[in-house]
This record gives sequence, C-alpha cells and structure tokens, in this order.
Amino acid sequence: MKETLHTCAAIGCKARIGKRFLMCKYHWSRVPASIRDAVWSTWSEVQSTGQITEAYANAVIAAKESLK
Repeated sequence: MKETLHTCAAIGCKARIGKRFLMCKYHWSRVPASIRDAVWSTWSEVQSTGQITEAYANAVIAAKESLK
C-alpha cells in the first residue's frame, strides 16, 4: 500500500512527506531538541487516545515558531 503524503508543517515549505512525519527532514533537524522531544512525548498520547491534545497542539506550534 502506498503511503499517504502531506505537506511539511514548516511555514512556507512545500515538501511532501509521509503522514507519520510532522516536518521534512530539513526543517525537523532545525527544531531545537527540547521542542522535538515535546512533540514526540505528546504524540504518544495522541496515538493512544486518537484525540489531538492541547499539549500536542502547543508542541507543534512551538516547533513551527522555532523556525521563524
């Protein structure tokens, strides 16, 4: 089965990436490690509940903001 793609979450990036990723490798590597860790730790809760949590949403916002 072919993987579903979406656009990188970094503002202005047009890279197409797999659904299991938030950002393309280029942008993800530029997000500070502490914020990447927050995204990963909150993502596990989203996967277990199937619901986007406030903590995850805030971590994603922080990741995007860190690239400005």
